[in-house]
This record gives sequence, structure tokens and C-alpha cells, in this order.
Amino acid sequence: MPPEPALVREWLDIVLRDLRCARLSLDVAPPITEDAGFHCQQAVEKSLTAHLTHKDVEFEKSHLIAYLLDLCARQDESFEALREAAIPLTDYAVRYRCPTPDGPPSSEEVSRDLEVSRRVYEFVLDRLPEDARPRAS
Repeated sequence: MPPEPALVREWLDIVLRDLRCARLSLDVAPPITEDAGFHCQQAVEKSLTAHLTHKDVEFEKSHLIAYLLDLCARQDESFEALREAAIPLTDYAVRYRCPTPDGPPSSEEVSRDLEVSRRVYEFVLDRLPEDARPRAS
């Protein structure tokens, strides 16, 4: 039996907060790109989790976007269209949470990834029934 739409909405409400945090982190001076990237990754991860929750798919919690996309694509092949743009965001889950020799990602890079995150969110939203969507999206 599929979960209550309220649970899917909860996941998507968190996605909206992650998208907002990413935007805010980019808008401060100087931008906090490591945090913005982390929230972009989280938005994609949680968007895919919302879809899997809606489809009542059992899965291991994971930061690996490829794994989550594989599971989503088993339910709906159109998720393959997200693969190339979304998978690189996995790096933000851990890579920039500690010092790296490469330094933080650029504002331009993270701004592009924020758009990817928004596209993934909208993609998932388009596949959900009205009662599973956030009330204010």
C-alpha cells in the first residue's frame, strides 16, 4: 500500500528548504559555495527519495544519486534523462564538507547545479498526484 501523501509532501517540503538554503548561501558576500552545493545535492537526493516513497519502493538511505536514480528509473524510465546532470552533485554530499586541496567550488558551478536541483525537483513534482505535492510550491 502506498504511503500517505503527507509523507511525500514532507520530503518535498524539505527539498524546498534545501533549495532556499542553497540560494541564500550563494547570495551572501562572499558566497558560501560549499554549503550551497551541499544543499543542492540534498535537494536532488530528497526529491528522488520523495518519488521512491510515493512509489512505495524499499531502499537503503544513500547520498549516491546514481543509486537513487537507478531505483527511480526502474519505476519510470524517463528518470534516465536526469542522469548526466544530476549524478555529479553526489560530490557535494561529502567532498566539500572538510578542507580539500582543490578549494571550494565556484559560484558559477554551484549556480548551475542549483538549476539542476530545481529541475530534478520539478521533474519529480510533475510525476506526483496533486495530493502528494507541497501546498505552497
